[in-house]
Amino acid sequence: MDDTRSGETTVGFEPASTALQAGPVAAAMRPAVGAVRGCGAAIILMYVGDADEAAHARRDALLEEAFLAEEPWDRRRALSILARDWLADPDVRELLRECALGDPDGDVRDAMLETIAHRGRAEPETVEWLFALATGADERRLRRTALVQLAQLRPADPRVRPLVRVRAVDDPEGYVRRQAVAAYASGWRDEPGTVSWLLERGVADPDHNVRRQVVNSLARLWPGHPRAGAHVRGRVREDGHSAVRHEAAYWLAHGWPDAPGTEAVLRRCAVADPADKVRRCAIDVLAGSASHSPPYEYRPGLWRDRPGVVALVRERALDDPSPLVRRACLETLAAGWTADPQVRSMLRERAVADPDCAVRIGVWEALVRRWPADPSTVDLLRERAAAEPTDLGRRNALRVLAEASGCAE
Repeated sequence: MDDTRSGETTVGFEPASTALQAGPVAAAMRPAVGAVRGCGAAIILMYVGDADEAAHARRDALLEEAFLAEEPWDRRRALSILARDWLADPDVRELLRECALGDPDGDVRDAMLETIAHRGRAEPETVEWLFALATGADERRLRRTALVQLAQLRPADPRVRPLVRVRAVDDPEGYVRRQAVAAYASGWRDEPGTVSWLLERGVADPDHNVRRQVVNSLARLWPGHPRAGAHVRGRVREDGHSAVRHEAAYWLAHGWPDAPGTEAVLRRCAVADPADKVRRCAIDVLAGSASHSPPYEYRPGLWRDRPGVVALVRERALDDPSPLVRRACLETLAAGWTADPQVRSMLRERAVADPDCAVRIGVWEALVRRWPADPSTVDLLRERAAAEPTDLGRRNALRVLAEASGCAE
């Protein structure tokens, strides 16, 4: 995604239409062949006429595409071919650096920086350039990309690990700290102290996305680890941001399903968490969830058959203050307990009595999906098409009625 949409600025380049003035190397390498447009034409020139002349024309065409193409993908493709075929040319190498720093599109900048890093990972000059960007670039995306490339390509360099760790704590942007945390966890997972350091960052960092990343890294890289599990349970209960609690609830269920306290924490979360999306997540992992699109599959929860789980879902379907949660609970009941006559009875009652129109519509759809041959469903829908208090409700009752009639046929 282009960083300019999120308020970030690019470094050094003008818009693509005037980008040939962007840097000293770009200006010196202004294409001489203005008639050749696009990488397709440039590739064809490989096979036309004198080999040296064709190669020169192809290079010029690629340069023109790299700077004048309006579409970021076209510029990225041209630059990638230049990097592949002319990397030994010092001017091309410097040109790629200018693009990595200043192309108007963040994805193009990332791609060029990654290309330079991969191709020059053994070259001292390239490594020092990456260090300079990781520590001193004004744009957060450049710092992030350079840091990640160093962590991936130079993990044995004695300077890299301390640098990643420092940026994970001291970088002013949470965006960079989050990527540094992920890189540190992946790159040095077997080092003593890595888990302890992550546990500290998962509480101390003020940015909720960094704390989310800590939960994610712990669950993916150390599932079943007792201290990591205790941390994730604590984030479900105590973190002040709903996104962290949501992430923690999901990963607690999948990373520590058999740990003492996991089920109890999730049950409490399903009832008491102040955020509806967190309550819904807890219900999903406890009891299961139903898809909203064909083939309407049901994914059973990890605690589906435990005593009291169905009762909990029924209670939330009636009493939860959020329409989102009530609808999810009712759809879960319809999908997971189709053979239970009490479930069908409850759905028919909520199809009329729930105070939210969207919930009632969801129940109508669930009745038609799960019991398509039940004639009483058609009667209920005809009644709702006449009795619904809103035009939205009446129109949707007619729509679902038509779907029910199609199923009956």
